[in-house]
Amino acid sequence: MKKTCGFWRSPAPLKTDKCTSLYNMFVEVHNNNRNTVLWHGTTVFLFIHKYFLYVFESALKYVCVNNYQSLGMTLEQCCMITVPYYPSETDVLPGIAKSPLWNKQVFGSYVCNGQVTDGIFSDPAWICTSNTSLPGKPSDPTLKRLCQPTNNLKDGPTVIAYHMTNWTECWNWTTYLENGPHQAVHTMVAYYMTTMASPNDPIFFMHHCNLDRLLHFWFDCQGYDTIPSSQLTLNQYNAQNPDTYLNGIPPCPKIDWRTNQPYDVSLDGCVMHMFWDYCPSPTMKTSNIECIAFPDTNWPTPREMWPSGQLPNDPGWDGLNVRYGPDDFCNLQPIQELCPDQTWLLVNQPIPSQKRGKTVDKPKDIDPYSQKN
Repeated sequence: MKKTCGFWRSPAPLKTDKCTSLYNMFVEVHNNNRNTVLWHGTTVFLFIHKYFLYVFESALKYVCVNNYQSLGMTLEQCCMITVPYYPSETDVLPGIAKSPLWNKQVFGSYVCNGQVTDGIFSDPAWICTSNTSLPGKPSDPTLKRLCQPTNNLKDGPTVIAYHMTNWTECWNWTTYLENGPHQAVHTMVAYYMTTMASPNDPIFFMHHCNLDRLLHFWFDCQGYDTIPSSQLTLNQYNAQNPDTYLNGIPPCPKIDWRTNQPYDVSLDGCVMHMFWDYCPSPTMKTSNIECIAFPDTNWPTPREMWPSGQLPNDPGWDGLNVRYGPDDFCNLQPIQELCPDQTWLLVNQPIPSQKRGKTVDKPKDIDPYSQKN
């Protein structure tokens, strides 16, 4: 992340009343019409959001490094910042409404009436963007949720584990995660989370971090973490770019309106170039008409983002090869019995302080990993 004129405007807090704030830039990049088409419903869904998470995590570190004294932190602590994951599968029982994620101190209480009235994100300075198509006054851009207590999450740890062991090809696993666990949380939290402006709600990033964790689990389970990216085949990654079916006719590929060509979602397709497509202000552009945080060139391909278990020899593209900490998911019966590979290199790592970890601990009287769900 480089500091260039005008872009890092009011870097702390991340939200301001300017559309060019650092946080709102992430909202609008995800909300961009071109990005919404390619990022969802194709093979690159998990990989693009993986990189989106990586850049957001880098932005958090940037803000911390430039404000560490006022934040009461050290530079070393800033460099260790990671996005925690929200293991929503553990909230199937007893239900998302009782999740410890909801609290008055940080993310706000579980509400069903729209307005988030407690927690740090109820602050009037947390101004949301792109809310004109949502219920309520467009002039009231505060954070809202419309959680539905009657529509609970369905895919618990055991269900996800069975899917993880059954799908050996990336497209099948991606389709299941996107249409199942991914969509369920967006629907349950609702309001902004049901739109492409969903990053307005900070839960978005923790939710997608959990999907990235499950992607890493799948790599480990299938033994793909030990395959060099140069040796990947259609057995691991079969590129799919389907549009909707019409009258039973197989779908045509999604078309890039700027080039009139199908989106390239192949292993070596540099699909990240659309990041620069949203530049709402001249202060966010360089002389080359590209966003400062999301340049037009040198974005990683799915092959380059393929996680590898070969650390320290393979740190990944730009250090993207992350690891996840201790995880009871490894102890599930289908994982232990059906995963071809039981050597965990990407997940269940022993030092949680240096890895991505859970956002909250579950109550001691609830063990979701022993439940049949």
